[in-house]
Amino acid sequence: MSSRRRFLHILAAMPGLAVTNRYGFAQVGRNLTAQDVHSWNGTALGADAYISVAHADASEGAKILAACQAEIDSIESIFSLHREESTLSSLNTQGEVSSGPDDFFELLSISKDIYAATEGYFDPSVQPLWSIYASEIKPDFNNEALLFEKISDCRHLIGFEQVDVKPTRIKFRRPGMALTMNGIAQGYLTDKIVALLRRSGIRSALVQTGETYGIGTHADGHAWRLGVPDPKEPGQLTRIISLEDRAVATSAPMGTTFDRAGRFHHLFDPHTGQCARDWSSVTVKAPSAAIADALSTAFSAMPQKMILDTVQLLPEVGVHMVGSDGTIRGSGLL
Repeated sequence: MSSRRRFLHILAAMPGLAVTNRYGFAQVGRNLTAQDVHSWNGTALGADAYISVAHADASEGAKILAACQAEIDSIESIFSLHREESTLSSLNTQGEVSSGPDDFFELLSISKDIYAATEGYFDPSVQPLWSIYASEIKPDFNNEALLFEKISDCRHLIGFEQVDVKPTRIKFRRPGMALTMNGIAQGYLTDKIVALLRRSGIRSALVQTGETYGIGTHADGHAWRLGVPDPKEPGQLTRIISLEDRAVATSAPMGTTFDRAGRFHHLFDPHTGQCARDWSSVTVKAPSAAIADALSTAFSAMPQKMILDTVQLLPEVGVHMVGSDGTIRGSGLL
């Protein structure tokens, strides 16, 4: 199994992770006003998306935002489950791909290491579970015995160790397997956008493409601030997090539910096939949006002690958890 040391190495090597010393760019961001902030709203990998950049040249700012939209489309063509021609859809249909974009092989390789580092709680091979829940559960669902029987029947398809990931080929070891990258692809996209903006000379930006990254500080010089919603009290916040060359991701069961009562949702425990129950929301802050995304997904199914032990081993990572009973817990750098 890959070591946590390898995982820490990834934290330093992910796209967009070179944390810029903002003081070196003080002259670039100086005297920017609200008129110098340019923004874009849309969707990315099925999520509402927003990008705000500070640039003194409006024309250049528009070009940069257009490049961001092209990057979004490129990543969607690889990882979207809703595009039949995407690389991921091809893998799920054929069980193997021997050629494809570098981003596909890179993210699956990264996912392998996170799978090992989280002891299988982050597992992209849970897509068959999604298919069962989505097809079987209706708003007033009450036949749990049948559901658990179907889950038991597909358990042999769950386990990312059954996916061979090599530089020239990705292959399922068992027919019927399928992957979803929804637990990390939005974060990976966010990191790709961040890298693009930095190459374009942007020193101040907020990127929200499913997960959130703050480049530098706001144009007014203050750190970006994000509120963590209270899953039990709409309109209330459980924490305000400052972002300065950092990312944050939140996973919550109520984000996607299959039944009216919200007992069945999209956050699965890969070890049991059942929906995670301990946490109402898990928020992770990290140097990389992909890492924050994957860890928030994994932590949603992990017991508390395991989460806290994992965070202690990961420098520059913090976690904020709201239990199903409303209790708030946290650890690390937030």
